[in-house]
Amino acid sequence: MKGRQVDCARPHSVVKILVASGSQTVADFVHLFMSVRWPNLVSSHSPNADECIQALCREPPDIVVIHHAPPQLSCFDLIRSIRALTGIPIIVVSGDSDATSRVAALELGADDWVTRWQGPMEMVARAAAVVRRVSSSGGERPFIVCGNFLHMNSEDGKVLIRGKPIKLTRIEKNLLYELAKREGTPVSHEGLRRAAWGPCYEPDGDAVKKYVKRLRAKIEADPCHPTIIRTEQGQGYVFVCPR
Repeated sequence: MKGRQVDCARPHSVVKILVASGSQTVADFVHLFMSVRWPNLVSSHSPNADECIQALCREPPDIVVIHHAPPQLSCFDLIRSIRALTGIPIIVVSGDSDATSRVAALELGADDWVTRWQGPMEMVARAAAVVRRVSSSGGERPFIVCGNFLHMNSEDGKVLIRGKPIKLTRIEKNLLYELAKREGTPVSHEGLRRAAWGPCYEPDGDAVKKYVKRLRAKIEADPCHPTIIRTEQGQGYVFVCPR
């Protein structure tokens, strides 16, 4: 997944929103009012939690809007599942103004909770505030999602390959993160050296090559014939996510 630098706070940015709702009408409603704030809005709709996670893994959005309407779709398990993968912004929309439900959702990792009586434009304003905080943080998102192959969170250090946790050293994680966030684009030896060890440390000349070999041994089906971390002659290495 290539890093996508988007200033979501600007009205004319192309903002991607994923709406999880058992109701197509609600999904259309969210799109309609969000497009007032972002005319170039791109939205997608998932009718249940499983499809929401699949959609998020295929193409991570800038924000997830969950319509909490049990028993059709309860936000709690979905928030938990999303937070196990990424720190992507989450807003819950609900007709339920119960404080207990709201607090539970926020403690699980939702960024905000909006009730219907607060009105659609308040929902838009709260969504804009959330993405503004993300945009103004100045840093890249701490997570990498590459289909069903790779889930990686640089904040808590968790790395999942095909849903199973693997143990990587700090250097291996740094290399994988740098390669995966630039999926499909060659990264030079110098770029990988800086990402893995920092600009002020000079490892031996073959260090990048040695650690790439170790990394391949842990994530490739056949490390001797790598298909995920490929060598690009004269350019470095490129990460290719299995499809």
